[in-house]
Amino acid sequence: MASTYVNDLRLEEITTGEQAGTWGDTTNRNLELIAEAFGYGTEALSDASTQTITLADGVSDAARSFYLKLTGSLSQNTTVTLAPNTVSKVWIIENATSGSQSIAISQGSGANVTIPNGSVKVIYTDGACIGNPGKGGWAAIILDNKNKKIVLSGAEKYTTNNKMELTATIKALKHLKDKSEIIIFTDSKYVIDGINNWIFKWKQNNWKTTNKKEVKNKDLWLNLYECINFHVVNWKWVKGHSGDIDNDRVDKIAVSFSKEVEIQLTSKRKEE
Repeated sequence: MASTYVNDLRLEEITTGEQAGTWGDTTNRNLELIAEAFGYGTEALSDASTQTITLADGVSDAARSFYLKLTGSLSQNTTVTLAPNTVSKVWIIENATSGSQSIAISQGSGANVTIPNGSVKVIYTDGACIGNPGKGGWAAIILDNKNKKIVLSGAEKYTTNNKMELTATIKALKHLKDKSEIIIFTDSKYVIDGINNWIFKWKQNNWKTTNKKEVKNKDLWLNLYECINFHVVNWKWVKGHSGDIDNDRVDKIAVSFSKEVEIQLTSKRKEE
């Protein structure tokens, strides 16, 4: 029986008893494709109203990449279908085409997602505190559409972990002077819950909780509210210490600043 490619990354699945003596080659190729799936890829689009990007079976393919940059010159809006529609995975897709046209992403069914022309920036943030309250540190990594990294970081002598988490996001957003489309990755449930469930209710209640008490860290939440009304921000929770390279990096930087331990930054920009 022939190999199959029914998994979401279209990796070759060897049938029992097949490829005697050569299965190691297939396994190594699959490992390379798994690594590719966590990376950065580019696909050039044609100038057409509809087109399809098909994730190839068992071979290297930019469409497998976690961060997919779409390029090409467009004179019209286009709909890109990601195939096969049985694939269920996460993409971060950037519309880097010339011509100021929009791209609608489809999988053949369900609602399309429209991506306007322009660069999407990815931000990782984290905060740390020794004692809570105590000495704290924060860090943010900004990745632009050229995969260039900007590292921001700083410390406070007496603070809390939640304040540092908020500070990291605010510092990163305020660093971007032009209105941008942004994806923020954070392992802070406090920030994610605040953004998704609490902040708009707080504003309606004059920054009071349901218990009529003033919102903790109100000054920071007001600052963050201003930022998210300037930029277009999508928030993603990532599990801490789960092997995500940039999440682990901002954690290490934030902890180092909270402990006042020197650390080499990729692009040094220290803020006190």
